[in-house]
Amino acid sequence: MTRTQKTALGIATLVFISFASANAQDLAGRWSGRMEPKNLSAELEVDLARTGTSWSAGITFRAGPDGGVLPIEELRVEGDGVFVRTRIEGADVSLQLSLDDALLLGSVRVTEGGRVLAEGPVGLARVSDAKAKERLRRWLDGQGSPIDAAQRGLVIERAVELMLANYAFADRAAQAAADVRERAKRGEYDSAATAARLAELVGRHLAEATSDRHVQVKFGATRTPDP
Repeated sequence: MTRTQKTALGIATLVFISFASANAQDLAGRWSGRMEPKNLSAELEVDLARTGTSWSAGITFRAGPDGGVLPIEELRVEGDGVFVRTRIEGADVSLQLSLDDALLLGSVRVTEGGRVLAEGPVGLARVSDAKAKERLRRWLDGQGSPIDAAQRGLVIERAVELMLANYAFADRAAQAAADVRERAKRGEYDSAATAARLAELVGRHLAEATSDRHVQVKFGATRTPDP
């Protein structure tokens, strides 16, 4: 394995090259999707490039107000399988994927200090394949903790109420609450079929409306560890 370092727009990223067997499937290209373990939903985009038997990768993520380029600490491409190890805010993140009907499906495991913070499904589809992206959405909808329209409404309203009651700046809280309620009226949250995905979307919009990346939404009756 060799390592090169690239710098772009002032951000240093690491690109690792892994050697695979000659019969590896053609997995090269840009893939996008989500990882959705319980209480954690994040958008992922993975670029896989192959030169001969060598592979390189780049990965970005977005979860609520957070996002950016992730370091590739380990990459293995073997046959129709891909293993990627990266880090998010100090936590070790491992993605194990395999090709299934033009989708890369598998699992993600998030650990820190030997403690498992989250684990669950992850799936990617080629960015250029609209039909595959729709199949991926249906697959992800069936993996996470389901949430119906009534629950969505309750969660959205409760998040807004907590924002209005506790946020330090009343004017920003009111603006954020109005923004989320308007989005709900327009049906922007109707496609959030899992609790983790709804929390990620609402948290993202509250953070954008307040210009405060510390605002996040977690779904559940008790506070959960932050990956």
